[in-house]
Amino acid sequence: MMKKILLANKITKKVIKDLKDRQEYAFDIVYLKYHKLVYSIIYEIVYDKELSKDLSQDTFIKMLDNIYKCDFTDENRFRAWLCSIAKNNALDELRHKEYQNELLNEEEVDFIKDRQDDFVKKASIYFPQLTIDEIKLINLYYNCHMSYSEIADYLDSNKTYIYREIKRITQKIKI
Repeated sequence: MMKKILLANKITKKVIKDLKDRQEYAFDIVYLKYHKLVYSIIYEIVYDKELSKDLSQDTFIKMLDNIYKCDFTDENRFRAWLCSIAKNNALDELRHKEYQNELLNEEEVDFIKDRQDDFVKKASIYFPQLTIDEIKLINLYYNCHMSYSEIADYLDSNKTYIYREIKRITQKIKI
């Protein structure tokens, strides 16, 4: 079986046919060739490593469940189809999370503000190179364990901006 995987560098009609017939070697070929691509597409949308791993697995399961519906003439069409499953899977997850996310209630907001004030006082001593706003952002992420989406909602900001700012600040202090 490993010999077949090593020899196969293209997704051919035979591999797709065998994938439809649930041949394990065919799945191994597809997975080895595309798992990093699928993961990276999903990660660029959700910015969460563990969730990206889970959604990558779901993508390959959906591929197996739906491959019988498709008739691919070449590898590029198969790849595009698999990438669209990954992208749609990630977007569906975001929509689902947004739907289920409740707004923070007043008690949670007060609790976060109290923790944040304490953290800002201590952090400003250890990280004098950071502004108060940068310390607050780091606090929400590392100390309050809020996700990028939760921080964006809390600060009425954009999730991508929050992600980039936390990454920039982290690099600034080399956490």
